[in-house]
Amino acid sequence: MEAPRAEEAAALSPDGWHIRPCFRKGSDPSSDSHLPDPFPAGIMGGVGSFLNPKRILQLGLGILILARPTCCAEDTYEAEANRLATLLNWQTGSVVADIGAGEGQMALLASSRVGAAGHVYATEVDPKKLAALGKLAREKMRVNLTVVQGAQDTTNLPRECCDSIFMRRVYHHFTDPAKIDPSLFQSLKPSGLLAVIDFPPRSGLPEVVGVPENRGGHGIPKNILINELTSAGFVVESVPKDWPSEDYCVIFRKPAP
Repeated sequence: MEAPRAEEAAALSPDGWHIRPCFRKGSDPSSDSHLPDPFPAGIMGGVGSFLNPKRILQLGLGILILARPTCCAEDTYEAEANRLATLLNWQTGSVVADIGAGEGQMALLASSRVGAAGHVYATEVDPKKLAALGKLAREKMRVNLTVVQGAQDTTNLPRECCDSIFMRRVYHHFTDPAKIDPSLFQSLKPSGLLAVIDFPPRSGLPEVVGVPENRGGHGIPKNILINELTSAGFVVESVPKDWPSEDYCVIFRKPAP
């Protein structure tokens, strides 16, 4: 029997712009090594082999892993959205932007938080993702959710429109931080907050083409991220501890004039 493909047992990309697979801590998300073999060779080769306790356990673990990822990913989004809601002071009537919104999970959660009196901008650079976000907003009847064509050098958001902005595993993909960082700054109201969730460089992930060489691999060191955004005028508000999935989060503030 052919073993299930790893992509059937995990969520989407190992980079996980907005999908986070259920990896064991310390596992390598770019390989299949984090998954037990649900159907080891010979498991159906005879009654004695089939009843081998070790192989029965492997089979059970495989079934659980295949059944769990979507639920696990949804739990992760909700947990992170709950923390962001507190850190960024999301309230009824708040205006929020999700930069690089991916498939829209976090944008939907934010739109529920801010209510009909608030608004959420969901930006994307990929045309297919942009179209999918628009369809999602219509299907979910989220009139407070606006989809915006993003870019590498600008948010394309109105000036000083947002009370807060957040991005999840997106910043390390920016090829021109010297331009996008001031654009983020301009998109925030005075005293507005910016949350950047990202991860240090990891081995085994595909190269991100066009980004500055100081990234050191796929990801970005936290100190470099902080240096770049403070150079654009932001000040560090806080660095929350124990962010899920071995990521880090930094909260910045746009100073009032």
